[in-house]
Amino acid sequence: MARVCGICGVLGASEHHLLEKSVYPEFREEPMNRVPLCQWHHTMSGECSPHGDGVAAKKNFNLWVKRNRPGQWAWWVEHSRKAILLPDGEKAGAGVWRREVEE
Repeated sequence: MARVCGICGVLGASEHHLLEKSVYPEFREEPMNRVPLCQWHHTMSGECSPHGDGVAAKKNFNLWVKRNRPGQWAWWVEHSRKAILLPDGEKAGAGVWRREVEE
């Protein structure tokens, strides 16, 4: 069964892990930890992408999850040991988001 991108609906999406597989191996197969994304929205979009160009794209993706997948957002916030940043400066989750990204 082909997956569709949660953001744009394009067929052939792969799954993005909300919690990094290397940091949270216990959640690798957890369905709540996975969001289907096309290649563009997974890695290349400068507007909304967890691995896109710049901090704004990452914050916008986080906001998209909060608005469009509230169940997954709640799960992510509950299980994250790092802060999840949003465009308005709000932070959710525990800890401090230590990944420095140069703009």
